Amino acid sequence: MITRVIPFLLLSLCISVNGQNIFPDCRFHFGTDWEKARNNNALMQQVDYLTGPWIGTSETFNIGEYYEVCRNNNKVPVNHTYIIAFAARRDMGLQDCNVDENNNLCRRGAKYIRQNRAKILNIYADFARGVNNIMGNKPSVWLMEADFTQYTLDMQEGGGLSYQEAGQLMKDMISTIKSNCPSAYFSIDISPWRDTTWQKNWYGALGMDQFSFIHTSGGSSRGDTEFISDSWSPSLPKWAWTYRTFRKPIFADAGYGVGGAGTGHDSRWDDINNLRNRINDGVLGLAQVNPASNWANTISSLRSQLPKPSSCSDQPCTPSSITPHIQINSEAWQQTAEKSVNAGSSVKFGPHPTSGGSWSWSGPGGFSASTREVSLTNIRVDQGGEYTATYTNDQGCKSTQKFKLTVNPVVSANIPEGKAGFSVSINNNILRTTGNAGINLMVSLYTLKGELVFRKNLTGQAVLPLASELIGGSYLLEVKKAGRVVLKNRVLLAD
Repeated sequence: MITRVIPFLLLSLCISVNGQNIFPDCRFHFGTDWEKARNNNALMQQVDYLTGPWIGTSETFNIGEYYEVCRNNNKVPVNHTYIIAFAARRDMGLQDCNVDENNNLCRRGAKYIRQNRAKILNIYADFARGVNNIMGNKPSVWLMEADFTQYTLDMQEGGGLSYQEAGQLMKDMISTIKSNCPSAYFSIDISPWRDTTWQKNWYGALGMDQFSFIHTSGGSSRGDTEFISDSWSPSLPKWAWTYRTFRKPIFADAGYGVGGAGTGHDSRWDDINNLRNRINDGVLGLAQVNPASNWANTISSLRSQLPKPSSCSDQPCTPSSITPHIQINSEAWQQTAEKSVNAGSSVKFGPHPTSGGSWSWSGPGGFSASTREVSLTNIRVDQGGEYTATYTNDQGCKSTQKFKLTVNPVVSANIPEGKAGFSVSINNNILRTTGNAGINLMVSLYTLKGELVFRKNLTGQAVLPLASELIGGSYLLEVKKAGRVVLKNRVLLAD
């Protein structure tokens, strides 16, 4: 919604993404706008990456000079894409939402996307080919579609994109870039004015595995507080919360405001204590749109005093091993990844390690969870199957463990033969009685509301299929001998 011109100053890092170090040194990196660095040799020597014109001002690749400067000076390009917005402006005159109250991206952007999806992907393909022709196997970072959430707003004509639609579009755009520029890496824009519940829902739908970084993409991002930008509500995202939640190192920016207007050098990001705090919170990069004239000297002074970011490592990322544990009902934990249980049981998965990192789960029927320990109570037959636990350690490396759970369709109900001279059990919807010949049993099945649904007199040993019209669910089984109740138990029948 805001047109910005943003040169990014990355606080140094050496990030290992998919086994490749994007920056050659493991340190707190700085960067700046390509034109400012090109005109200031001292600044060019100090920075580690450059930002340039926005990607998408044309339908065809038109920023080759910027990438040539990056390549020739061994700087990583970290750039913004705004292809959808620029295309909609060219084709329909749509403006950013704070520029025109009616003909804007917040009202008609979703409609434009639905009508021009193929065109958008073709523009991405052209720019990706252009970048690849210049950078070759050198990495480039693409900040994907600032203000992307505006296309999901309720005010959109014809309805905004659902989070799922927006997520699929993002996947298609990234896939298009990667197929034409294999050395590309991706960052996603955070919205620090939205609460943490919204953050989880939105970014979860986008598929965070395809992103290597997060950008604040706002010139007012704060270096002196634990909050990224706004701090009027405790539910707004903080630097540390964002890093812990999404496990992506963060690029911060400063020095510009609404419409990309410069606000000067933000000295809060020069304070060594502020920088140390933000590094501990997961920040690895900073953008100053208008660096002070002596900023090269400042960078040189700060570097020796700064710790390495936690996301930065000189060694390849090593996944952690997972040890599976399962607990059935109140029994002791067992070190196993496979169990068979009766329907109605309680099951807990509790893989190790027990501290550090983060967990995510997938399983039958769309099951998902984000805790280490997962509990399933009164388990049903349809909850049987394969559960997958994914552990992301503190270095950002992922490992997985599969659990196989078999749920027997019926809970057995029985009374031992030694106690009453016979036994009764239900398994696989077949009722069996065994014991002394000649005993007379009255077997009844009731709903939990007390409605009789099945009754049969049995003599001696018998195998009797239950009535086929019974639907699966919980029932009360009652067995009488000579008019006296000798067994009363709740059972679960499968469909």
